[in-house]
Amino acid sequence: MQNLPIEAKEIISEDEETGTKVPVGSLRYWVDICPVEQAYMPAKLEAEGRKFEIRVTVWGITGISIFQDLGERNDVYVEGRLRSMGPKGEVVEKKEKTDVHKWAHDEANFNFMMVYEIQAPAQYCTIDFGMFDEDKMSENDPIYEPKELPLDHMLMLAFNNAIEGREPLGIDQTKIVFDSWPKKKKKESHDANKKGGKPGCCRRVLRCICCCCRGSATAKPPKPATMNISVQVIPMEEALLNKVQSGRLGTEDPKGRMNWKTAITEPGRFLKAALGPKCVKCIIWVVILLLVFLVCLVILYVSYLVLQNVSAVR
Repeated sequence: MQNLPIEAKEIISEDEETGTKVPVGSLRYWVDICPVEQAYMPAKLEAEGRKFEIRVTVWGITGISIFQDLGERNDVYVEGRLRSMGPKGEVVEKKEKTDVHKWAHDEANFNFMMVYEIQAPAQYCTIDFGMFDEDKMSENDPIYEPKELPLDHMLMLAFNNAIEGREPLGIDQTKIVFDSWPKKKKKESHDANKKGGKPGCCRRVLRCICCCCRGSATAKPPKPATMNISVQVIPMEEALLNKVQSGRLGTEDPKGRMNWKTAITEPGRFLKAALGPKCVKCIIWVVILLLVFLVCLVILYVSYLVLQNVSAVR
């Protein structure tokens, strides 16, 4: 069908109230003309499907503000769930996930590529990204509400380029902003707000002394976290020339990763990651207060000795 003279028209939707016209898609068609005296032979039209590979690289996340423990840390990983529907209604789903950035605070880095295979054209194509805290003792907890990345337009452009012999699309650098509490937290906060505490933080008996539990839990949205990713949609023929698999890019650990070697070479950084920024600040303040108290005791003791010597001289 790619050899037929193809026409293209933009599909316009007009708002009944305002009369505003908005483009909602495109129509590709062809017109067949034959002499009147000849019997018309219907064309055999078959949709030409093509395979594509979607390569998504998750570089890192900044601005994480939701934590699962008092140390303000998460064992963060990202899950990407591809959902698509082919022209005949066939539904395809595939999950990929990054490795885990352990003891991550406000930043987590991955340098991890997710690879998906998909058939085009498609009725829809989207990837749902979720950020999770890995828990070996119980179910993994979502940190933020998942976000959806629509790929319909990008896949359509890649398909058109392929059947018309143009160059494949380049790499699209984009950001995914997580800015909502997960549903589980929303439910907990509804109960916690009635009791005056934050969800999932401390037990009721500790709420009176734990500063993290004061105030409303989710009276306002959390500070957003931003994930940097790159997306590329390429024909399978091109993908086979440069084969890749899902996995981490490069041999070095991503920025900010912690291991037992770090505990030996950078004990200060390891301690901060293990205890959390706030706990480290609390410990520093406690040490400062203890030092001040000891200095005051020394001053009082010296003053006492001086007064004793003065009294003995008299």
